[in-house]
Amino acid sequence: FTLGIDREDIREERRLKKLIDLCQESDEPLPTHVLEALPMSSKEFRAIRRYLKIGQADRPMKLKDVFIVHHEGTEKSPELSGDNRMLLWHGSSLCNVGGIVSNGLMIRPKGVKPNGARHGHGLYFADMSAKGAQYCNHASPGDERVLFLFEVALGTVQEEKRESEEEMPLRDGFDSIKAIGHLFPDPEGGWDHPNGFRIPLGKAIVDGECARRFNE
Repeated sequence: FTLGIDREDIREERRLKKLIDLCQESDEPLPTHVLEALPMSSKEFRAIRRYLKIGQADRPMKLKDVFIVHHEGTEKSPELSGDNRMLLWHGSSLCNVGGIVSNGLMIRPKGVKPNGARHGHGLYFADMSAKGAQYCNHASPGDERVLFLFEVALGTVQEEKRESEEEMPLRDGFDSIKAIGHLFPDPEGGWDHPNGFRIPLGKAIVDGECARRFNE
């Protein structure tokens, strides 16, 4: 008998093994059964690589790999059926990766040190990879870390240009807050994905009116 070996399966196993090794310090084990390695030759992989590069600012980063997280039922979630959906970055320390992959993002999860709540308790995202990377704690040049990309249903956005130490709560009639920065992807350069969300792929531009550096 001759047993055929699928080289693509072998490559995916190796890619998963590298991710598992990287996330050894995670508080929860990494649930590899929900992970799928994105083909490196795909249009989506190239788009994510570009998205990472244009948003790195003065924090040079290189994309090593991309994995898709599949959870039963999330594809039909009503929260993802609204307008104004964008693919946005979220950074966290390696000890939180297993929990995020297993359970998704949670507001103020027990046992996790908060990174601040300037706009109230909620979920925070960015359109510049450098901003997400700021939350990958204790990362030094040359270190490998995990950045998440989430399809976020922003709905009606409350924009805030002022910089304030006081909490800026969400007002009635709005679904999310956007703290405006002066360095962000050109809105004219986005890519509308066939699944209905937008990836901000425009070249990073500067608008000097805002005190903050990045959108959040």
